[in-house]
Amino acid sequence: MESPTQDIEYLTMRLCKMLIILFVLCTINYSICLPYLNEIGNSWYHFKYSAFDSEREESGEFVQKESGQVWVVRGYYFYKIGNVAYNVSYIADDNGYRATQTRIPLSTKTSLVLSDVDDLSADIANRIGSNVLASLAGGGLG
Repeated sequence: MESPTQDIEYLTMRLCKMLIILFVLCTINYSICLPYLNEIGNSWYHFKYSAFDSEREESGEFVQKESGQVWVVRGYYFYKIGNVAYNVSYIADDNGYRATQTRIPLSTKTSLVLSDVDDLSADIANRIGSNVLASLAGGGLG
C-alpha cells in the first residue's frame, strides 16, 4: 500500500506534466514555421513571408512608360494588435509612394469546429514526437 507522501508526490508529478503540456499547447502557435518565398530575377524581385500574426508581400520591377523605364514597387503588409487587424497596401513609382490602410476590428468570439480540433491534434502530434508526448503524459521512459 502506498503512503500519503507517495500519493502527493505522484499527484504533484502528474500536475507538473499537465502544466508542461498546457504550456506547450498555449505557445505552439508562436513556433509554427511558415513558408517564405524569395525570388530574384535580372530586373525584378518578389518576396512573401508570414508569421503568426502578420504577413508581408512585395514585388519590384521595371515598367515601360512614355518617359522610359520606371522602377515600380508594389506590396502589402498585414498585422494584428489585440482585436484589430491592419492591412496596408502600397505602391511606389515615378509618382511617389502611396499607401492605403484598412483597419479591421476582429471578433472577440472564436468559433472552433470539431474537425479543426482533430486537425490541430494531428498537427501537434506531427511536430512533437510521440515519445515526448508519452513521457509528458506519464508514460514512456521512467
